[in-house]
Amino acid sequence: KNPVAAIQNIDDPDGAQKRQALEWEQVRQLAAAAIQRPLQRSPRKSLEKNLAIGKRRALTVITAFLTGLRNNELANMVWGWINFVDNEITVPHDLSKSGRTEHVPLHAGLANLLTQERKRRSIAAGKSVTNNELVLGQTINGEPKLPKNLPARIRADAKWAGLAVVDENGDKLDLHAMRTNFGNQLDQLGVPEAITADLMRHKPQKVTRTNYLKRRNAMMLPFINEIPAEAAHVPGLHEEPAATPNQVRTNAHVSAPTTNKKAE
Repeated sequence: KNPVAAIQNIDDPDGAQKRQALEWEQVRQLAAAAIQRPLQRSPRKSLEKNLAIGKRRALTVITAFLTGLRNNELANMVWGWINFVDNEITVPHDLSKSGRTEHVPLHAGLANLLTQERKRRSIAAGKSVTNNELVLGQTINGEPKLPKNLPARIRADAKWAGLAVVDENGDKLDLHAMRTNFGNQLDQLGVPEAITADLMRHKPQKVTRTNYLKRRNAMMLPFINEIPAEAAHVPGLHEEPAATPNQVRTNAHVSAPTTNKKAE
């Protein structure tokens, strides 16, 4: 049925897109920049709108980092996927890369962050948020999508925060890099390679893992929670944004706040 099934893949390390490996503090810095940047650059009349967009982007970055979800999964995630009792996120079979229903352990810090976010949205809307509502994506032409300008805004956030968009090795910083960072962080914390592969939902390569090992969520939670809960605390997301936006920037890029004469 597949006319190209017999064609052999050729490994091309130079052609593969390489992504940056960030520490969790840097990921949080990137997320915080999405909130702090509008405070410094937005005219007053559009500040509320831009701040709301920035907060959703910050939540997207942190969720991508602490779950390892792929971009299409992030776009389609609804509140009904999240089980706050058993601390897991269920990815339906028609959206997972494997074609199977998959269960992702819910990081303790992220669980608290998402609980606060759902409460905030309920208060803002004056009614309970339903399980069918999108957590991060938006409906575009009838389909759940991440914002088209998300990559450009993440790059702008990175530059503002003093993070390299492309580092000295040519590795790029984008949303999918958060999935790379998720795996790297687990590895740095000493999580066994097989457990990391399961948490990232990589295709099993060995017969044992494919047919016999079925690790339950309760077993996986301690490993994902090796990443500190502080990684999910983004300054300004659910409390008053910091009065001094520059505090989330690296020392090498600190400068005086830009004055917006039009806003004044």
